[in-house]
Amino acid sequence: LIHGDKVVYNVGSRGIALSKTNGSLKWKTASGTPGYATPVRYDHRGTEAFIMFGPSYAYGVNAATGKQLWSKSFKSSDINAADPVLYDGKIFLSSSNFNPGCELIELSGTSTSSKWKNRNMRIYLNAGVVIGDYLYGADGTTNRGNTVRCINMETGETEWTKNSIPCASITAADAKLIILSRTGDLYIAEASPSRFIQLAKAKVITGTCVTVPVLANRSLYVRNSRGTLYKLQMSEMVIETQPLAVNFAGSDLEFSWPAKGNFALESTDALGQTANWSEVGSAAAKEDDRYIVRVRPSAGQQFFRLRSE
Repeated sequence: LIHGDKVVYNVGSRGIALSKTNGSLKWKTASGTPGYATPVRYDHRGTEAFIMFGPSYAYGVNAATGKQLWSKSFKSSDINAADPVLYDGKIFLSSSNFNPGCELIELSGTSTSSKWKNRNMRIYLNAGVVIGDYLYGADGTTNRGNTVRCINMETGETEWTKNSIPCASITAADAKLIILSRTGDLYIAEASPSRFIQLAKAKVITGTCVTVPVLANRSLYVRNSRGTLYKLQMSEMVIETQPLAVNFAGSDLEFSWPAKGNFALESTDALGQTANWSEVGSAAAKEDDRYIVRVRPSAGQQFFRLRSE
């Protein structure tokens, strides 16, 4: 982390700071097993400070001197790699190594208190993103993680879970989640706490991907573990219309869509914030290369959509 005239590393027990111009020592802490997370800057009652996340503790250290301000036990085997996340004056800690889970802590001088603690979000590498009162992140380890999840930062409760996205890296822009899976699939989804709403998906890179995608000047940069880097023009991304066909069949409406793909037919009796979409096409029959379902409309108004899962 570059901060003022210093480069700060999570090395030793609670970090080390060097001059960014000549590498001379600014301050250092005691020797010990370091953490994998990046130092995170925060304001400690008007004093610039860093959060250092080690294998067994999180620490607050004075940015100018390296002096310890507080400590919080958060033990895994030897890896706490996800950066701490700041939320509403509090600090969110998470790790998936040996399944320790996550915790939201609050500082009071040199002491800490727990607001909530559970295992709903066990982040291994990339910290995820906070939008409003919700955190969107990847639950699970690099090899076994397969879940993107949204949790309520006020309560720690899970809002929704989306499976089959291996150990994702997540960033956000324009109220959209930009998700890169470990296998190189790029997802664009609504940043909504109500449920996972996918807008687009494309295979954009091969190999193993654990680096967070970077958005700059309407371009998205993605890379894999071999160092291959791609620049994607986001302005050229097209979200294809969903191929839903509708016909009258007596008193019923007949809906059909391609069998290739993963779609769900849903309906609601109102639009906007009061919309409550529910699946109506679970009994669809396959005919040739399409799924077909007949629905008897309700007496009142009813809206339908085909959602890509």
